[in-house]
Amino acid sequence: MLTILSKLCEEEKFVSIYTNLNDTSRFIFGKILGLDDDFFAIYSVSPDGEFDGIIVKEIKTILRLELNTQYCKKMESLISFNELPILNYDIKNEKILESFLRFAAQTNEVISLELLNSEENDLIGFIELESLNKNFYKINQIDCYGHPDGCSLIPSDNITGLSYLSKNEINIKKLFNFIKL
Repeated sequence: MLTILSKLCEEEKFVSIYTNLNDTSRFIFGKILGLDDDFFAIYSVSPDGEFDGIIVKEIKTILRLELNTQYCKKMESLISFNELPILNYDIKNEKILESFLRFAAQTNEVISLELLNSEENDLIGFIELESLNKNFYKINQIDCYGHPDGCSLIPSDNITGLSYLSKNEINIKKLFNFIKL
């Protein structure tokens, strides 16, 4: 799988990636940004052809990949009507998960974390930069209304995915900033 994902990353090809054992019809659509031995990062595109954040997932969760489908052709057409943002962050050849955790902490962006392959956004909030070089991470939690909601300490091995700059995280940060005013 690493070889295939590496080739897709190099060629910057759109791909549908299925990872959900509980709903095998759900997938992530986008371009692979980078990968390491354990994780891949994908530039996610929503069904309406717009940027929907960066998703990092464990490679071992991949059930299947789809390439060159009618859906892919439809998405490429929709994407051509939108101006997708360019990611000004090179993540190739790094530890993908740690790289995005550090980047989110440095840019003070909201992230969603998946724990133990739950296929859910188990935690949403800001990661503390000081916790990045330890065996656990500290997340200052934010609820879905934008209110601070305490903190969580998470063993690093329990994080199996993250979402960064998706519409959900952007909206929660807007609410958080509005409440702070």
